[in-house]
Amino acid sequence: MKKFGLIEEECICANEALKNNKQQSFKQYHKITSRFDSLVLQPEIEVKEYVKFVEKLTGYKFEHANVLIIACTHKSKGRNKNGNIWDDYNLLEYLGDSVIKFFNCKRIISKRKELLKNKEKNFSDIQRLKFIRTASEKNLLFSFICVDTGLFEFIRHETKNEETIRKYKEYVDRERGNIDVDELNNYHIKMLADVIEAIIGAILIDSGSIDVTEKAWSYLFEEYLTTYADNPKVPPKRAFVNYCDKKKYLKEFKECVQTVDVVTRESLMQNYGIEEQNSVIKYSLIYKEKIVFCRYYASSVKSKDKNFYLDLKKQIKKSLVPNFKRDQKFDSQYRRC
Repeated sequence: MKKFGLIEEECICANEALKNNKQQSFKQYHKITSRFDSLVLQPEIEVKEYVKFVEKLTGYKFEHANVLIIACTHKSKGRNKNGNIWDDYNLLEYLGDSVIKFFNCKRIISKRKELLKNKEKNFSDIQRLKFIRTASEKNLLFSFICVDTGLFEFIRHETKNEETIRKYKEYVDRERGNIDVDELNNYHIKMLADVIEAIIGAILIDSGSIDVTEKAWSYLFEEYLTTYADNPKVPPKRAFVNYCDKKKYLKEFKECVQTVDVVTRESLMQNYGIEEQNSVIKYSLIYKEKIVFCRYYASSVKSKDKNFYLDLKKQIKKSLVPNFKRDQKFDSQYRRC
């Protein structure tokens, strides 16, 4: 409990202040802003340029610049010479993640009539809203926002992600207008998403107002949510179930159970005679206690679940009654990319 004492204390203080909805009350109880003000930071970024950039994106004017610097500081940079973590965006990201989910729910409920106009058949209203909520809270979307807006240029870090981020930016610039957020797995870096959440957390800390924070969040997020989240694709597994519903001969396959197993390097060599540097992930579909379909994916492959159901659907189109026995012999041509 000691480890999370600060978070617990600050949540109590924030709750007290938000009940009264007074900024002064928040600052009277809250100690984080003064803690940030006392920090002696030597950021490599241009602080004034960075603050102005974020203020333009969010429509919010910061009173404490240091809180915003911490919001862009990765743990690889937020360490002193002794190796002790002293300040990075983790606490702000934790707070931002929570309030973003709250804001998303409020937005979806308030716009539900509009959002339900394009509801898919065979899905209830609440299922449709859940799809939208999931799309609105994806780290893939947050990291895309970070790259698309240019915020990534201000992140303070000492990671080896520079090349991936550069390729990500080039891809976004090249494919602008044709971006599918779900296809950005190969470029996704959690640090990019964390910074977006940390900035929202920083605004709450700096302003002491949930209403002000929501307005800033909406200012930054609304266009992205409208474009990339309000009309989401049906999740792979749900799409497969929906496909089965349309085909009478496949209705029983809705009861199939999906299993995921790790095939170790040792097992690959011992059972299949294949030498691999990493483990392989085996996805199986169990029907009446028998494996009727399975695929192997390299552990580095993104969106394995999505690929599995897409592969399954392709195979079903080729055969009216799937009866595959690929589990008996290892498929050496498993997906690597």
